[in-house]
Amino acid sequence: MVHAKELLVATDLKVAAIALECGFDSLPHFHRMFKRLTGSAPAEYRQAASR
Repeated sequence: MVHAKELLVATDLKVAAIALECGFDSLPHFHRMFKRLTGSAPAEYRQAASR
């Protein structure tokens, strides 16, 4: 998830593109795993990091 976090903060890529870049074939699976490991959804993480 480190790479996903970096991409969320440093790029404007869509979450679906980041999921594929990180090796996930399913956006819902990426979303569940990201939330489980970080405590927030990918979009929430991006928004919080941009503050």
